[in-house]
Parts: sequence; structure tokens; C-alpha cells
Amino acid sequence: MSVVLNRLSDNMREVFSRLLIKAQEEKDLHGLSIVRGSPNISHLFFVDDSLIFRRDSLQDA
Repeated sequence: MSVVLNRLSDNMREVFSRLLIKAQEEKDLHGLSIVRGSPNISHLFFVDDSLIFRRDSLQDA
């Protein structure tokens, strides 16, 4: 049972990651850049945790 849940969790994480990347490509989500000129980071996934980074502005409020 836990193997099935782990696979499901991996698949859901992959789908969510692709949705975040698509949103970033379509300029709906703006990640953050650590160093000027580097690619933006919108999310990090760990085994049991997820971090989502985004840039806030008054227009987004």
C-alpha cells in the first residue's frame, strides 16, 4: 500500500512541478533570481516538503 501511495505522491509532485513551470513560462508566476542574470527559481521539492517562491507586487494583491 505504501509503495502505491509513494508512486501517487511522486506523480502528483511531477504534475504540480510541470504546472508551476508552465505558469512561469506564461509569465503568470514569477520566481526569484538569486544572482542577477541567473534563471528564476519558482519551487523546490524535497522528500516531505515543498517550497514555492514568488515575487509579490501591488498588482498581484
